[in-house]
Amino acid sequence: MKRVVVVGGGISGLVTAYRLTRTQNGDEPPEVIVVERSGRVGGKIHTIDLLGFPADAGADSFVVRKPWAVDLCRELGLGGELVRPGAEGAHVWTGGRLVQFPDRAAFGIPSTARALLTWRGLSPGARLRSLADLYRKPSSDDEDQSLGSLIASVLRAARSGSRATGAHSPPSSSKVRSFRS
Repeated sequence: MKRVVVVGGGISGLVTAYRLTRTQNGDEPPEVIVVERSGRVGGKIHTIDLLGFPADAGADSFVVRKPWAVDLCRELGLGGELVRPGAEGAHVWTGGRLVQFPDRAAFGIPSTARALLTWRGLSPGARLRSLADLYRKPSSDDEDQSLGSLIASVLRAARSGSRATGAHSPPSSSKVRSFRS
């Protein structure tokens, strides 16, 4: 019997291991060993406890964009576990309450100046600072900044009470609450 070692127990490694155990040509499937550095498999996909409620962390909303992922879930017998997101929209926890994102928001960022100025997810001061970003000159360096690093710098600045810097600083909030798994 052949042996195959799959390095990494994230979603790609797990799918690779699964596919290797399915034979298409009549041969006996190989013995598959998955090795993972961390204490659990799943990679970035996992469930965290958020104020006593289970919350998905990692990859999200693959259903619409990747129908093959739904097919894989069904093949694995997980079709009944899939949850269709509710029609209510996404929310953010701020100021001790849930605030719905604007209807037309890209990555939670209001898509118009009016939506930004009226969204209760930001303090009035943060709304004005965000509006001022529309008129702020970009930084002089030519390097691109990832959305993740830009958001991380804003969250760090909000925690410390300072102002984030970047090509165009996104909205910041006077109260940022972080959750750790």
